[in-house]
Amino acid sequence: MVHETNYMDSQQKVLNIFPLPWIIVLLSFTIIIRLPVLFIAGIIHNDSYEYIRAAKSMLQGDWTGGVAPPVYSFCIMVLNKLVGNYELAGVLVSWIFGAAVAVPIYFFARKVFDERTGKIASLLSVVQPTLYFYSGSVLSDSVYYFFIALSVYLGWMAFEKGKLITVVLFSLSTTISYLTRPEAIGFMFIFFLWILLINPPGEKRNLLKRLTLAVTAIIFFIIFSSPYLVALRKEFGRWKISRKASISIEMLEKNTNTIIQQDKETESGPGIPTNKRRISIKSIVREPVSISKKLLAGFVLALFKYQQALNPVLFLLALVGFVRRRHDRTLWRIDLYILSYFFFFFAIVLPFFWVTKRHTSHLIVIALPWAAYGLIRISDFVRNKTTIAFMRNHVGTIFLIFIMIILFTQGVVERMNSRKHRVIRKEVGIWMKNNLQKGPVISRLPHEAFYGDMDWINVQDYSYDNLLEKATDKQAKYLIIDMDVMADNTNFVNRLKENNFDLIYVKQKRNQKIFVFSFQER
Repeated sequence: MVHETNYMDSQQKVLNIFPLPWIIVLLSFTIIIRLPVLFIAGIIHNDSYEYIRAAKSMLQGDWTGGVAPPVYSFCIMVLNKLVGNYELAGVLVSWIFGAAVAVPIYFFARKVFDERTGKIASLLSVVQPTLYFYSGSVLSDSVYYFFIALSVYLGWMAFEKGKLITVVLFSLSTTISYLTRPEAIGFMFIFFLWILLINPPGEKRNLLKRLTLAVTAIIFFIIFSSPYLVALRKEFGRWKISRKASISIEMLEKNTNTIIQQDKETESGPGIPTNKRRISIKSIVREPVSISKKLLAGFVLALFKYQQALNPVLFLLALVGFVRRRHDRTLWRIDLYILSYFFFFFAIVLPFFWVTKRHTSHLIVIALPWAAYGLIRISDFVRNKTTIAFMRNHVGTIFLIFIMIILFTQGVVERMNSRKHRVIRKEVGIWMKNNLQKGPVISRLPHEAFYGDMDWINVQDYSYDNLLEKATDKQAKYLIIDMDVMADNTNFVNRLKENNFDLIYVKQKRNQKIFVFSFQER
């Protein structure tokens, strides 16, 4: 009997640490909810072409190519061996990690709040529109969200427990995040400062121990990321954190009143800004008031974009959760831990740039616990105020279901409508694949070349002289002209037809029109 009792106690402890039944229920629900993503006809994003190109290079043994860090492309390469289609492989990678992100969110919210908050936060993550949207995209975001959520959870565990193994696991997770998106290096920076400066509750100040943990995190991060860092060093002749162009700190010369306007966004970043101005130490010293206004404007812009990315309802719930949570002073470390990540990006990084919703979306995963807690507090408030028995018993469930339906509907609608303007490009690309010989394609966007199974030559300057030069230099075979180019070039098509370019195909759909030219060097 004693042995049986001990066994039951041990089993219960395991379930408390890793509640397998709930995890199974959560993942099953997530898979069902995200099934529509797989059946919505997808169209690649601008960045998708580079991820897939890098995956193809990896398959051929070339691990040095690709503008973006390698993790997502590696996952595409692996899964492509199973499905035999790079686009489908990219979607499935995003879908898998998009479903799995609910698990670290659950554990983190459960740890820093309670079981009820953990379950609600994980359920909200399943239907959160931005997380839902990217779970069907050939983009690295879903992989990034998963490892960021895991890193934040492991970071808190490392801080609280002070065990080296947890620090190493945090470094590994953060390294994978960094090798997915380079901005993840900010999470390592914050963790280093946090674990160095803050003591866990009930622990006396031990600077040597805190320093050991902080340095260990950095050392293992460098060890895990060293192959990539060394490769960048060999390629560029200097140490860099990314293959992307060196980041210049720039600010838009925009009035604060224009911040709330809908800037033209692309899938990969902001629209091309105008009248940019580099911020330097000299400019800060010479114009402190002006620079401060610009930084404040950048902060407001980032915050506005973030509430769009998170969803206004969840944003308000998170504010309620944070405000109500602050009444308990014994939990200030938890709140400060979460806030430190927000502070780093919103106060130090994002104000310097013209950001889009996507630039702020990685912080969604650490706001959902607050949103879940806010929902609980509102539900408890209504329960205490109402005299209706049914509402007193089920108000929390009603609110949760109602919000989840709203979020799910928004996610599906956004997913269905987001890529409609790219359909014509996919159709043109398929026509080219079926009717033309392979050859390099000059175009503003990669879609036609990708679906035509041809090499893409990226050209942003669509002046006739530049196109002729590029076509000759790159030995291009085809040129794609769209209405965006036509709007700025009167009689541009006629000029092309009269010279070295032969018009071979025109595709029109609603108010869109695409011209396909064959280049004939004369």
